[in-house]
Amino acid sequence: MTEQQHALQSAYAPFAAAMREHDFGEPVDPEAWPAELIAAHVILTNDLLTDTARSVASGGEPVYDNGPAHDGDRLREVLVRTGALSELAQEVERSASDLEAAYEQLSDQQREKPLRTRLFHNGELVTDESRPIGSTIRSTASEHVDVHLTQLLHLRDD
Repeated sequence: MTEQQHALQSAYAPFAAAMREHDFGEPVDPEAWPAELIAAHVILTNDLLTDTARSVASGGEPVYDNGPAHDGDRLREVLVRTGALSELAQEVERSASDLEAAYEQLSDQQREKPLRTRLFHNGELVTDESRPIGSTIRSTASEHVDVHLTQLLHLRDD
């Protein structure tokens, strides 16, 4: 296991631990997501990025679009599949492990190849440009999960 690979999966450990160790209240902002939807979003984001990386590894030229990770119906499907917070924590870990494995399948050249990337935030398209998939994976496993961990911790009810 490479140092980068270990860093990808371990980046999700604090998030999964928070899911197991805390009780969460409802967000004050009616537009904000509760803890379960935050976790579902992290899982679905990882799964979409994993599928994209696997396609790149097999020679495809997909577009990475995180729009489905913001779709309420898709998020609720994750919740139906998983259930309680502890099960969501397991799914976060599984999705992080899958993302790590997909990253490891990519050659250095594939990691740096520009890939059309469409990123949404709060329902709005904020990025529509070519980015290397390797940097997208690394930023998802650092900045993205950190933002959502902060959101999660603000919902603590214990």
